[in-house]
Amino acid sequence: MNRYTTGQIVETQVNFYDDNLNPVDPTSLTLQYRCTDIPTVHLTYSGSSTPGVGYIFKEAVGQYQLNIDSTPLVGYLVWQWTPSGVGQTVISSSAIILPQPVI
Repeated sequence: MNRYTTGQIVETQVNFYDDNLNPVDPTSLTLQYRCTDIPTVHLTYSGSSTPGVGYIFKEAVGQYQLNIDSTPLVGYLVWQWTPSGVGQTVISSSAIILPQPVI
């Protein structure tokens, strides 16, 4: 499990393939994430290919990313990619967000 410190960008990436292991785009794509003490955040891919923070963007055929700003987060972060249509494999992952060290 990856560890981040509050304030770092958490990069979540996913790849989708057909039965022949060729990259393929799903018909639609959603992602939800939740961290300790915050409500679940739901996002839907809206067609962007411009990298950024806080929204899903496409990097290449079958390859998508969401960068999460961990500034307000501390605790256990879990996320789940949910495609529809082609490449229908739900993919989940997690990370630990640690508080800033006291100096």
